[in-house]
Amino acid sequence: MLEKACPPEAEGITNVIYPMHCDGLVAIATGTDQVFLCNPATKEFVALPLGTPDVDIHRMRPPSAAIGYDQWKNQYVVARYFYRRRCYKKPSGKLDYDIGHEVFTLGNNSWSWEATADPPHAIGDTPPVCTRDAIYWGCDGSEDPRPSSLMRFSLRYRTFDLVPCPPRFAYNSGIEHLADLGGKLCHVNIATSETAFDVWQLADDGTLWLPRCRIDPDDVSFGSDAFLPLLAAGGRMLTMVSDVDQRLYWCDERSGDVEKVMDLEDIDLEGWDDSNYCIHHVVPYRESLISIRNYMV
Repeated sequence: MLEKACPPEAEGITNVIYPMHCDGLVAIATGTDQVFLCNPATKEFVALPLGTPDVDIHRMRPPSAAIGYDQWKNQYVVARYFYRRRCYKKPSGKLDYDIGHEVFTLGNNSWSWEATADPPHAIGDTPPVCTRDAIYWGCDGSEDPRPSSLMRFSLRYRTFDLVPCPPRFAYNSGIEHLADLGGKLCHVNIATSETAFDVWQLADDGTLWLPRCRIDPDDVSFGSDAFLPLLAAGGRMLTMVSDVDQRLYWCDERSGDVEKVMDLEDIDLEGWDDSNYCIHHVVPYRESLISIRNYMV
């Protein structure tokens, strides 16, 4: 994709992004109202129509859009949120907002964004996650009173409902990680020791979080700044761990042991200027030859 000639509007892609993936299609949000859809396997890089203007385009948090598959309608759906109003009242400092949400359906004859019901809360820093049937958005922790729920957007009904927050959820994109592990929504937080991590899983009925496993390695250099599960297979999780450096590990869910796979700092991205400090964002990716242009009107 480094060789792909990007259109001028791609300049809105910030230096920190949360690309979302579904069946080989990757949605990339920008610091503007533009969302891109790409498929690295087919080398397609397509600009979707501009979404509804977001008055909060100068936000400090990374922009995000989500993509999922509506199995009931056999359609891929891209979702984004936008603020009609977002400010802090004086002198209370209370967040005042008006938020909207819209979806873009690939193959829709209108080739345009469609408004959905508004999210029930402001959306914050936590990157969204899509499971088999829903997209999960984190609430904004600066809202008063602070929400105690995650927002779940149903791909089938295109409506929102609420599910409880994971234990000790901190509303911080730097340490909060929601993940889709085998179609289950999971969350990681630091356990009682500095190098142990608890992985929680949302119950099928969406009413409570259940402990899935604890990863507590003997390696004191394991790091504790970030623990991001990427995928689960055969009783193990492939996980990105970071402190000063960033590394990939296999983590055994039963024993809690870890096996180092590689240092991400060793990756040589030819043609990429990494003279500045670089944080790698790793997403599980399954190559697919799905053509975006086949869905274009």
